[in-house]
Amino acid sequence: MNRPHGGRRKEKQYMLLYTLTYMAIGTLTPLIGQYLAGIGMGGTQVGMITSAGTLTAVFANPFWGRIYTHRGRRHRLLACLCFAAAAVSLAVRAGNAFWLILPCFILLYFFQAPVMSLSDALAIDDGVTFGHVRTLGAVGFAFAVFAAAHIASDAGADKIFVVYSLCYTAAAIVILAISSGSAGGHAAVRAASPAFKENTVQSQAGRRRLFSALLHNRDYITLVLCAFFINGTDVANNTFFSFLYIKAGGTMAGVGVAFLLMAGSEAPFMAASGWLVRRFGRGSILLAAMAVSLLRFGWYAFEPPWQMLLAFFALQGFVNGITLVEFVRFAADLVPAGMRGAAIALYYALGSSASTIVCQAAGGMILDRCGAGGVYLFFALFNAAGLLLFVISGLFRRSGKSAGQGDG
Repeated sequence: MNRPHGGRRKEKQYMLLYTLTYMAIGTLTPLIGQYLAGIGMGGTQVGMITSAGTLTAVFANPFWGRIYTHRGRRHRLLACLCFAAAAVSLAVRAGNAFWLILPCFILLYFFQAPVMSLSDALAIDDGVTFGHVRTLGAVGFAFAVFAAAHIASDAGADKIFVVYSLCYTAAAIVILAISSGSAGGHAAVRAASPAFKENTVQSQAGRRRLFSALLHNRDYITLVLCAFFINGTDVANNTFFSFLYIKAGGTMAGVGVAFLLMAGSEAPFMAASGWLVRRFGRGSILLAAMAVSLLRFGWYAFEPPWQMLLAFFALQGFVNGITLVEFVRFAADLVPAGMRGAAIALYYALGSSASTIVCQAAGGMILDRCGAGGVYLFFALFNAAGLLLFVISGLFRRSGKSAGQGDG
Protein backbone atom coordinates (compact mmCIF):
# COMPACT_ATOMS: atom_id res chain seq x y z
CA MET A 1 0.00 0.00 0.00
CA ASN A 2 1.36 3.42 -0.97
CA ARG A 3 1.77 6.05 1.69
CA PRO A 4 -0.07 9.36 1.37
CA HIS A 5 2.07 12.19 0.08
CA GLY A 6 1.98 13.92 3.47
CA GLY A 7 3.16 10.73 5.19
CA ARG A 8 6.12 10.34 2.82
CA ARG A 9 7.04 13.98 3.34
CA LYS A 10 6.95 13.62 7.11
CA GLU A 11 9.06 10.46 6.98
CA LYS A 12 11.69 12.25 4.90
CA GLN A 13 11.68 15.08 7.44
CA TYR A 14 12.29 12.63 10.26
CA MET A 15 15.07 10.98 8.28
CA LEU A 16 16.72 14.39 8.00
CA LEU A 17 16.12 15.06 11.69
CA TYR A 18 17.84 11.84 12.79
CA THR A 19 20.72 12.45 10.41
CA LEU A 20 21.31 15.94 11.82
CA THR A 21 20.96 15.12 15.51
CA TYR A 22 23.28 12.14 15.33
CA MET A 23 25.70 14.15 13.21
CA ALA A 24 25.92 16.58 16.12
CA ILE A 25 26.72 13.75 18.55
CA GLY A 26 29.22 12.24 16.11
CA THR A 27 30.94 15.59 15.76
CA LEU A 28 31.41 16.09 19.48
CA THR A 29 31.77 12.77 21.28
CA PRO A 30 34.83 11.18 19.59
CA LEU A 31 36.81 14.45 19.34
CA ILE A 32 36.04 16.25 22.61
CA GLY A 33 38.98 14.52 24.29
CA GLN A 34 41.44 15.81 21.69
CA TYR A 35 40.02 19.33 21.96
CA LEU A 36 40.35 19.37 25.76
CA ALA A 37 43.87 17.93 25.59
CA GLY A 38 44.76 20.57 23.00
CA ILE A 39 43.89 23.41 25.40
CA GLY A 40 46.05 21.91 28.13
CA MET A 41 43.80 19.54 30.08
CA GLY A 42 44.99 16.22 31.41
CA GLY A 43 43.28 12.87 31.21
CA THR A 44 41.71 13.21 34.66
CA GLN A 45 40.03 16.44 33.65
CA VAL A 46 38.88 14.95 30.34
CA GLY A 47 37.36 12.02 32.24
CA MET A 48 35.67 14.28 34.78
CA ILE A 49 34.10 16.48 32.11
CA THR A 50 32.81 13.63 29.95
CA SER A 51 31.54 11.59 32.91
CA ALA A 52 29.80 14.68 34.32
CA GLY A 53 27.95 14.99 31.02
CA THR A 54 26.79 11.37 31.21
CA LEU A 55 25.73 11.82 34.85
CA THR A 56 23.71 14.89 33.89
CA ALA A 57 21.96 12.87 31.19
CA VAL A 58 20.69 10.43 33.83
CA PHE A 59 18.70 13.23 35.47
CA ALA A 60 17.93 15.30 32.37
CA ASN A 61 16.07 12.53 30.53
CA PRO A 62 13.32 11.98 33.14
CA PHE A 63 13.08 15.75 33.82
CA TRP A 64 12.36 16.66 30.20
CA GLY A 65 10.44 13.43 29.67
CA ARG A 66 7.87 14.48 32.29
CA ILE A 67 7.51 17.89 30.67
CA TYR A 68 7.05 16.22 27.27
CA THR A 69 4.36 13.94 28.68
CA HIS A 70 2.35 16.55 30.60
CA ARG A 71 2.61 19.58 28.33
CA GLY A 72 1.45 20.41 24.84
CA ARG A 73 3.55 21.80 21.98
CA ARG A 74 5.85 18.78 21.96
CA HIS A 75 7.56 19.79 18.72
CA ARG A 76 8.35 23.24 20.09
CA LEU A 77 9.83 21.72 23.25
CA LEU A 78 12.17 19.53 21.23
CA ALA A 79 13.11 22.41 18.93
CA CYS A 80 13.91 24.60 21.96
CA LEU A 81 16.18 21.88 23.38
CA CYS A 82 18.06 21.75 20.06
CA PHE A 83 18.43 25.54 19.91
CA ALA A 84 19.63 25.60 23.54
CA ALA A 85 22.22 22.86 22.94
CA ALA A 86 23.45 24.72 19.85
CA ALA A 87 23.91 27.93 21.86
CA VAL A 88 25.59 26.30 24.87
CA SER A 89 28.08 24.46 22.65
CA LEU A 90 29.51 27.82 21.61
CA ALA A 91 29.88 28.71 25.30
CA VAL A 92 31.89 25.51 25.80
CA ARG A 93 34.12 26.59 22.94
CA ALA A 94 34.61 30.02 24.53
CA GLY A 95 35.82 28.52 27.82
CA ASN A 96 39.53 28.03 28.30
CA ALA A 97 39.75 26.58 31.81
CA PHE A 98 38.45 23.44 33.49
CA TRP A 99 36.13 25.23 35.91
CA LEU A 100 34.61 27.22 33.06
CA ILE A 101 34.13 24.31 30.68
CA LEU A 102 32.78 21.83 33.27
CA PRO A 103 29.54 23.72 34.11
CA CYS A 104 29.01 24.58 30.43
CA PHE A 105 29.41 20.92 29.47
CA ILE A 106 26.94 19.88 32.17
CA LEU A 107 24.46 22.44 30.85
CA LEU A 108 25.09 21.21 27.30
CA TYR A 109 24.15 17.65 28.27
CA PHE A 110 21.13 18.88 30.20
CA PHE A 111 19.70 20.10 26.88
CA GLN A 112 21.30 17.57 24.51
CA ALA A 113 20.67 14.29 26.35
CA PRO A 114 16.86 14.20 26.02
CA VAL A 115 16.88 15.08 22.31
CA MET A 116 17.48 11.44 21.34
CA SER A 117 14.76 9.88 23.51
CA LEU A 118 12.22 12.63 22.81
CA SER A 119 12.88 12.37 19.07
CA ASP A 120 12.08 8.66 19.34
CA ALA A 121 8.87 9.40 21.25
CA LEU A 122 7.86 12.11 18.79
CA ALA A 123 8.52 9.90 15.77
CA ILE A 124 6.41 7.11 17.26
CA ASP A 125 3.62 9.54 18.23
CA ASP A 126 3.61 10.95 14.69
CA GLY A 127 3.25 7.48 13.22
CA VAL A 128 6.34 7.31 11.00
CA THR A 129 8.16 4.04 10.27
CA PHE A 130 10.46 4.28 13.27
CA GLY A 131 12.96 1.54 12.41
CA HIS A 132 13.46 3.02 8.94
CA VAL A 133 14.14 6.60 10.05
CA ARG A 134 16.23 5.51 13.06
CA THR A 135 18.85 3.87 10.85
CA LEU A 136 19.73 7.33 9.53
CA GLY A 137 21.12 8.12 12.98
CA ALA A 138 23.95 5.61 12.57
CA VAL A 139 24.69 6.96 9.11
CA GLY A 140 24.77 10.54 10.39
CA PHE A 141 27.06 9.62 13.30
CA ALA A 142 29.59 7.79 11.13
CA PHE A 143 29.66 10.51 8.47
CA ALA A 144 29.96 13.29 11.06
CA VAL A 145 33.02 11.79 12.76
CA PHE A 146 34.72 11.44 9.40
CA ALA A 147 33.91 15.02 8.32
CA ALA A 148 34.55 16.66 11.71
CA ALA A 149 37.92 14.96 12.10
CA HIS A 150 39.05 16.39 8.76
CA ILE A 151 37.72 19.84 9.70
CA ALA A 152 39.48 19.66 13.07
CA SER A 153 42.71 18.58 11.39
CA ASP A 154 42.62 21.42 8.85
CA ALA A 155 41.01 24.26 10.80
CA GLY A 156 41.46 23.42 14.49
CA ALA A 157 39.65 21.16 16.96
CA ASP A 158 37.54 24.05 18.29
CA LYS A 159 35.59 24.00 15.02
CA ILE A 160 33.76 20.86 16.17
CA PHE A 161 31.56 23.12 18.31
CA VAL A 162 30.63 25.24 15.30
CA VAL A 163 29.65 22.14 13.31
CA TYR A 164 27.75 20.79 16.32
CA SER A 165 25.87 24.07 16.71
CA LEU A 166 24.98 24.20 13.02
CA CYS A 167 23.68 20.62 13.08
CA TYR A 168 21.40 21.22 16.06
CA THR A 169 20.19 24.55 14.69
CA ALA A 170 19.26 22.85 11.43
CA ALA A 171 17.59 20.03 13.40
CA ALA A 172 15.47 22.56 15.30
CA ILE A 173 14.32 24.11 12.02
CA VAL A 174 13.36 20.66 10.71
CA ILE A 175 11.35 19.96 13.88
CA LEU A 176 9.44 23.22 13.47
CA ALA A 177 8.74 22.27 9.84
CA ILE A 178 7.40 18.92 11.01
CA SER A 179 5.17 20.62 13.59
CA SER A 180 3.58 22.83 10.93
CA GLY A 181 2.22 19.72 9.24
CA SER A 182 1.24 17.76 12.37
CA ALA A 183 -2.13 17.75 14.01
CA GLY A 184 -0.48 17.53 17.42
CA GLY A 185 -2.30 18.06 20.62
CA HIS A 186 -3.72 14.57 21.08
CA ALA A 187 -1.07 13.64 23.62
CA ALA A 188 -1.48 16.99 25.36
CA VAL A 189 -5.25 16.48 25.63
CA ARG A 190 -4.71 12.98 26.98
CA ALA A 191 -2.13 14.23 29.47
CA ALA A 192 -4.44 16.98 30.72
CA SER A 193 -7.41 14.67 31.31
CA PRO A 194 -8.33 13.58 34.88
CA ALA A 195 -8.17 9.91 33.85
CA PHE A 196 -4.60 10.31 32.62
CA LYS A 197 -3.54 12.04 35.82
CA GLU A 198 -5.22 9.34 37.91
CA ASN A 199 -3.41 6.62 35.98
CA THR A 200 -0.12 8.51 36.44
CA VAL A 201 -0.60 8.60 40.21
CA GLN A 202 -1.43 4.88 40.21
CA SER A 203 1.65 4.10 38.12
CA GLN A 204 3.81 6.08 40.52
CA ALA A 205 2.37 4.11 43.44
CA GLY A 206 3.18 0.82 41.70
CA ARG A 207 6.64 1.78 40.54
CA ARG A 208 8.32 0.82 43.81
CA ARG A 209 6.77 -2.64 43.67
CA LEU A 210 7.96 -3.08 40.09
CA PHE A 211 11.58 -2.19 40.86
CA SER A 212 11.53 -4.25 44.04
CA ALA A 213 10.45 -7.29 42.02
CA LEU A 214 13.22 -6.62 39.49
CA LEU A 215 15.86 -6.39 42.20
CA HIS A 216 14.80 -9.84 43.42
CA ASN A 217 15.09 -11.37 39.94
CA ARG A 218 18.52 -12.97 40.21
CA ASP A 219 19.10 -13.70 36.52
CA TYR A 220 17.98 -10.23 35.46
CA ILE A 221 20.24 -8.46 37.97
CA THR A 222 23.15 -10.72 37.00
CA LEU A 223 22.65 -9.82 33.35
CA VAL A 224 22.58 -6.10 34.18
CA LEU A 225 25.86 -6.49 36.09
CA CYS A 226 27.40 -8.32 33.12
CA ALA A 227 26.27 -5.47 30.85
CA PHE A 228 27.74 -2.98 33.34
CA PHE A 229 31.20 -4.43 32.72
CA ILE A 230 30.81 -4.26 28.92
CA ASN A 231 28.70 -1.26 27.87
CA GLY A 232 30.66 1.50 29.60
CA THR A 233 33.93 0.50 27.95
CA ASP A 234 32.32 0.60 24.51
CA VAL A 235 30.97 4.13 25.08
CA ALA A 236 34.16 5.42 26.74
CA ASN A 237 36.14 4.07 23.78
CA ASN A 238 34.57 6.89 21.74
CA THR A 239 36.49 9.37 23.93
CA PHE A 240 39.80 7.55 24.38
CA PHE A 241 40.31 5.84 21.01
CA SER A 242 41.67 9.05 19.47
CA PHE A 243 44.45 9.15 22.10
CA LEU A 244 45.42 5.56 21.28
CA TYR A 245 45.25 6.09 17.53
CA ILE A 246 47.31 9.29 17.47
CA LYS A 247 49.90 7.87 19.89
CA ALA A 248 50.24 4.91 17.51
CA GLY A 249 51.23 7.31 14.73
CA GLY A 250 47.85 8.16 13.25
CA THR A 251 46.46 11.61 12.50
CA MET A 252 43.35 13.52 13.52
CA ALA A 253 41.91 13.00 10.04
CA GLY A 254 42.68 9.30 10.39
CA VAL A 255 40.55 9.17 13.54
CA GLY A 256 37.63 10.20 11.34
CA VAL A 257 38.33 7.41 8.87
CA ALA A 258 38.61 4.89 11.71
CA PHE A 259 35.27 5.89 13.24
CA LEU A 260 33.60 5.93 9.84
CA LEU A 261 34.63 2.30 9.37
CA MET A 262 34.04 1.17 12.97
CA ALA A 263 30.66 2.82 13.47
CA GLY A 264 29.59 1.93 9.96
CA SER A 265 30.36 -1.75 10.55
CA GLU A 266 27.83 -1.95 13.41
CA ALA A 267 24.76 -1.81 11.15
CA PRO A 268 25.25 -5.14 9.31
CA PHE A 269 25.90 -6.99 12.58
CA MET A 270 22.80 -5.45 14.12
CA ALA A 271 20.83 -6.59 11.10
CA ALA A 272 22.27 -10.11 11.41
CA SER A 273 21.89 -10.40 15.19
CA GLY A 274 18.42 -11.99 14.96
CA TRP A 275 19.67 -14.73 12.64
CA LEU A 276 22.74 -15.35 14.84
CA VAL A 277 20.55 -15.71 17.93
CA ARG A 278 18.23 -18.16 16.19
CA ARG A 279 21.24 -20.15 14.97
CA PHE A 280 23.40 -20.19 18.11
CA GLY A 281 21.25 -18.93 21.01
CA ARG A 282 21.30 -15.53 22.65
CA GLY A 283 23.58 -16.56 25.50
CA SER A 284 26.18 -18.03 23.15
CA ILE A 285 26.28 -15.07 20.77
CA LEU A 286 26.54 -12.61 23.67
CA LEU A 287 29.36 -14.70 25.14
CA ALA A 288 31.19 -14.47 21.81
CA ALA A 289 30.71 -10.69 21.62
CA MET A 290 31.95 -10.22 25.20
CA ALA A 291 35.00 -12.37 24.50
CA VAL A 292 35.82 -10.38 21.36
CA SER A 293 35.45 -7.13 23.33
CA LEU A 294 37.90 -8.43 25.96
CA LEU A 295 40.41 -9.57 23.34
CA ARG A 296 40.04 -6.35 21.37
CA PHE A 297 40.76 -4.06 24.31
CA GLY A 298 43.49 -6.39 25.60
CA TRP A 299 45.17 -6.07 22.19
CA TYR A 300 44.70 -2.30 22.24
CA ALA A 301 46.58 -2.23 25.58
CA PHE A 302 49.75 -3.16 23.63
CA GLU A 303 49.27 0.02 21.52
CA PRO A 304 49.45 -1.59 18.05
CA PRO A 305 50.31 0.55 14.99
CA TRP A 306 47.51 2.70 13.63
CA GLN A 307 47.38 0.62 10.45
CA MET A 308 46.42 -2.43 12.50
CA LEU A 309 43.81 -0.48 14.44
CA LEU A 310 42.30 0.55 11.12
CA ALA A 311 42.52 -2.93 9.60
CA PHE A 312 40.49 -4.56 12.36
CA PHE A 313 37.70 -1.97 12.39
CA ALA A 314 35.02 -4.69 12.14
CA LEU A 315 35.74 -5.87 15.70
CA GLN A 316 33.75 -2.89 16.97
CA GLY A 317 30.94 -3.68 14.56
CA PHE A 318 30.66 -7.24 15.86
CA VAL A 319 30.79 -6.28 19.55
CA ASN A 320 28.48 -3.28 19.46
CA GLY A 321 26.20 -4.71 16.80
CA ILE A 322 25.47 -7.68 19.09
CA THR A 323 25.61 -6.21 22.60
CA LEU A 324 23.62 -3.03 21.92
CA VAL A 325 20.71 -5.12 20.64
CA GLU A 326 20.86 -8.44 22.45
CA PHE A 327 21.55 -7.30 26.00
CA VAL A 328 18.31 -5.32 25.90
CA ARG A 329 16.34 -8.19 24.37
CA PHE A 330 17.80 -10.65 26.89
CA ALA A 331 16.86 -8.36 29.78
CA ALA A 332 13.30 -8.13 28.44
CA ASP A 333 13.10 -11.93 28.11
CA LEU A 334 14.13 -12.50 31.72
CA VAL A 335 11.10 -10.72 33.19
CA PRO A 336 7.32 -11.05 32.78
CA ALA A 337 5.82 -9.03 29.94
CA GLY A 338 4.19 -6.51 32.30
CA MET A 339 7.57 -5.59 33.80
CA ARG A 340 9.55 -5.09 30.61
CA GLY A 341 9.27 -1.30 30.46
CA ALA A 342 10.68 -0.91 33.97
CA ALA A 343 13.27 -3.63 33.32
CA ILE A 344 14.64 -1.87 30.24
CA ALA A 345 14.69 1.52 32.03
CA LEU A 346 16.65 0.05 34.95
CA TYR A 347 18.95 -1.76 32.53
CA TYR A 348 19.88 1.50 30.79
CA ALA A 349 20.36 3.33 34.09
CA LEU A 350 22.65 0.73 35.69
CA GLY A 351 23.99 -1.35 32.81
CA SER A 352 24.77 1.56 30.50
CA SER A 353 24.77 5.05 32.05
CA ALA A 354 26.38 4.13 35.40
CA SER A 355 28.94 1.98 33.61
CA THR A 356 29.83 4.81 31.22
CA ILE A 357 30.33 7.26 34.10
CA VAL A 358 32.75 4.86 35.82
CA CYS A 359 34.71 4.10 32.65
CA GLN A 360 35.01 7.73 31.57
CA ALA A 361 36.16 8.94 34.99
CA ALA A 362 38.54 6.03 35.62
CA GLY A 363 39.82 6.11 32.05
CA GLY A 364 40.75 9.77 32.36
CA MET A 365 42.73 9.21 35.55
CA ILE A 366 44.52 6.19 34.09
CA LEU A 367 45.35 8.15 30.92
CA ASP A 368 47.35 10.63 33.02
CA ARG A 369 49.28 7.93 34.83
CA CYS A 370 49.66 5.06 32.37
CA GLY A 371 48.84 6.46 28.93
CA ALA A 372 46.34 5.14 26.39
CA GLY A 373 47.59 1.56 26.73
CA GLY A 374 46.79 1.63 30.44
CA VAL A 375 43.25 2.81 29.71
CA TYR A 376 42.62 -0.14 27.43
CA LEU A 377 44.18 -2.59 29.89
CA PHE A 378 41.61 -1.33 32.42
CA PHE A 379 38.85 -1.76 29.83
CA ALA A 380 40.01 -5.34 29.15
CA LEU A 381 40.03 -6.21 32.85
CA PHE A 382 36.60 -4.61 33.22
CA ASN A 383 35.32 -6.76 30.35
CA ALA A 384 36.94 -9.84 31.90
CA ALA A 385 34.88 -9.35 35.07
CA GLY A 386 31.67 -9.25 33.02
CA LEU A 387 32.64 -12.28 30.95
CA LEU A 388 33.56 -14.29 34.06
CA LEU A 389 30.25 -13.43 35.74
CA PHE A 390 28.35 -14.36 32.58
CA VAL A 391 30.01 -17.79 32.51
CA ILE A 392 29.81 -18.53 36.25
CA SER A 393 26.13 -17.57 36.37
CA GLY A 394 25.31 -19.93 33.52
CA LEU A 395 23.56 -17.19 31.52
CA PHE A 396 25.61 -18.11 28.47
CA ARG A 397 23.61 -21.35 28.26
CA ARG A 398 20.31 -19.50 28.03
CA SER A 399 18.58 -19.00 24.70
CA GLY A 400 16.82 -15.90 26.06
CA LYS A 401 13.51 -17.05 24.61
CA SER A 402 11.65 -17.75 27.87
CA ALA A 403 10.37 -14.83 29.90
CA GLY A 404 9.91 -14.46 33.58
CA GLN A 405 11.91 -17.56 34.58
CA GLY A 406 14.79 -15.78 36.26
CA ASP A 407 13.55 -15.22 39.76
CA GLY A 408 16.02 -16.35 42.23
